[in-house]
Amino acid sequence: MSLSYQRGSVRFSFFRSIRSQLLLLVIISVFPALAIVIYSGLERQYHDIEDAKDSAIRVVQSLAIDHEHTVESTRKLLITLAKAPAVQNQNASACDKLFGSFIKENPVYGNIFAANAEGTIFSSSMPFTPYNVKNRKFFQDILRTMDFSVGEQVIGTIIKQPVLHFAYPITGSGGQFRGVVVIAFNLAHYGKMFTKTNLPEGSVIGIFDHKNIRLYRSEEPEKYIGELDRPEMIEHMSAQPEEGVFTDVGVDGTKHLYAYKRFYLKDSALPYLFMRVGIPEEQALSHARNTILISMALLCFAFIIAIVLAWFLGNVIILQRLNKLADATKRLARGDLKVRKSPYRIKLQRR
Repeated sequence: MSLSYQRGSVRFSFFRSIRSQLLLLVIISVFPALAIVIYSGLERQYHDIEDAKDSAIRVVQSLAIDHEHTVESTRKLLITLAKAPAVQNQNASACDKLFGSFIKENPVYGNIFAANAEGTIFSSSMPFTPYNVKNRKFFQDILRTMDFSVGEQVIGTIIKQPVLHFAYPITGSGGQFRGVVVIAFNLAHYGKMFTKTNLPEGSVIGIFDHKNIRLYRSEEPEKYIGELDRPEMIEHMSAQPEEGVFTDVGVDGTKHLYAYKRFYLKDSALPYLFMRVGIPEEQALSHARNTILISMALLCFAFIIAIVLAWFLGNVIILQRLNKLADATKRLARGDLKVRKSPYRIKLQRR
């Protein structure tokens, strides 16, 4: 009895070992497929990141071309206005009409105004209370260079919106300084252009002055305009080359893929403007991650099916035949020579 029990236990352990090894083989066979899924997913993520960076830099370059054309046309317009008789004579009413006509033709301009040599505003395309701009950057730059200049972060005194001032000197026939004529460029123009770029949801454009003060932000502008940019961002955008890409966390706490560009005036070694476009990394990688999740789900489903099939079919196809073989072996061991075996079935010969 004891010997029979031991033989049965050995046989049960043997069969259980066969089944366990069969399941182990199924599990091992899944690893190559799992590796392929993970590798393909990581490869797709890499390409998606590169595609997002390419998209961001293309948008920056497109906006940069528009900006540079706008700046050049603004410079030419200011030169024309500075030579106009009404401006030369500082005829306030005539200047008001002249400036107003150009504002109607150029909606990207928030205001056009002129100041005398002391910096006091004497004319504007919009109703105003006289004030002084002598301490503004654009005025001080003109006093130093007597050439086209760009301002810095400011909320327009008259239009009460974030603007960027472009200015040109008014000079007399003898070259003496007589004042400045100024165009306040409405930075919301870039927000309107940015909405047409079809970048992923949550993408953002930021514009910064020469001190890295935020002039404009397409998302929550009232919350961030006027703030100094983060030191890490300043470091990225101050590095070579003049345009590039990097990854960092924005002021809203979201990780972005950024593209930037610096802008310079002619013969200037320091940039007067920085432009930056950001695409949320989560959005850039969403398609690749969804693909990985779907592939992993399908692989897990296939794995479960394989385990179930290995468990039940293994019992039917392998273990039952092994049981028959074991029974035949036992009978042969007892001297029963009427047992005949074949590769596919076990038979007992009958008389």
